[in-house]
Amino acid sequence: MKNHSLLSFLIIIVSVFHFRAEAFRLEPMVVNFAPDGAGTSKIFRIENEAKEKIAVKIEAFTREIDDKGKEKMTPSKDFKIYPDQISLNGSDSRAIRVVYLGPKDIEKEVSYRIVASQLPVSFEETKKQTGIKFLFQFVASVYVTDVNYYPKIVIEPIKRIDKDTLRISVVNKGQRHTLLKNVKIEMKDNAGKSVILGDLVKDWDGENVLSGHRRVFKVKSTSEFDLVKNPPKVEIKDENVSP
Repeated sequence: MKNHSLLSFLIIIVSVFHFRAEAFRLEPMVVNFAPDGAGTSKIFRIENEAKEKIAVKIEAFTREIDDKGKEKMTPSKDFKIYPDQISLNGSDSRAIRVVYLGPKDIEKEVSYRIVASQLPVSFEETKKQTGIKFLFQFVASVYVTDVNYYPKIVIEPIKRIDKDTLRISVVNKGQRHTLLKNVKIEMKDNAGKSVILGDLVKDWDGENVLSGHRRVFKVKSTSEFDLVKNPPKVEIKDENVSP
């Protein structure tokens, strides 16, 4: 699942409780904070789209993505969230202020998540119902960044893992995250035929590469390459910055 490249994603946690399912919305799903000044404070809004009252908890996490694309979130104290827990009547909404309190002298963009989780709270104690409770969780992409930061994608030397598979390592040596879009790698095999790896790597389009992070992809190819004699030609037409 491309949980690191989507503008947002929704995790549905299934638990057994004696309530009905509700739903809510968190906006915006992508926010850039400044490390200092006026840009350290932002407003999020949570809207209860259901008719019943719900409770929601809001938390901040740091965000890391390993070379296989697996995301790790760690609780962070770099943000002040007020309020960090709310209850909403049906069709009601609430503004949440989030203030960045972390380091001001950052040398590159830092990635976080703001997570809003529905709590398993019943506001209808006299109403007994049985069934499955679906608890909703919205995860917003948050970056503490600077307008002068830019991504810089580098393709490390391509290696052959076995006779059928190539290993492509993509590194972001820039100061800002980027999505892999319009990446073209042209290679010439030992028979003199050109092979465009951008046509072979179908699962990396839109993948998020955070600043200072590496992503590794495997490509099926039985062609023989002399990567020293014919080094790959890499073309990146547009480094789109997005969550």
